[in-house]
Amino acid sequence: MKFFIIFVAKFKIMKTCYLYIIVIPIMTFVIGCHDKSSTYKQLEVVDTLLRHDQDTAAYHLLSTITSLDDEECEAYYYLLKTQTDYKLYRDILSDSIINMAREYYATHSSDMNKLGNALHYQGVINYDLGNTDKAILYTKKAEEIAEDTKDYA
Repeated sequence: MKFFIIFVAKFKIMKTCYLYIIVIPIMTFVIGCHDKSSTYKQLEVVDTLLRHDQDTAAYHLLSTITSLDDEECEAYYYLLKTQTDYKLYRDILSDSIINMAREYYATHSSDMNKLGNALHYQGVINYDLGNTDKAILYTKKAEEIAEDTKDYA
């Protein structure tokens, strides 16, 4: 009987240890997997395609995105849409879309590379629209961020 009591006590301790050994890694995995939404991951693929000069593929993938999960996805989408449209020589009639992306990255994000990119494209678009003063201002700000981050792309 004494053996049985010791066995049950050890089994409970082992059961608790096994529970922790199994549950903690599973919870870590589940929490880690839900870090970014599927839409955001698609936007990252579009970004990668643009960086590898696959502009048409990026445009087609971007056009399949039908819903944006949150403000961060919205800003990233607007930035990538502007980049794609510009690289494919599509008409851009105003800077309102890239302005929304720039505003988000300037106020709600610490991603200086995306802010620099948004400022660069806002400068380029303003130049194309004939707003030279704004174009110089945005381009200079983008240049300063490029210097700070050492990301000259």
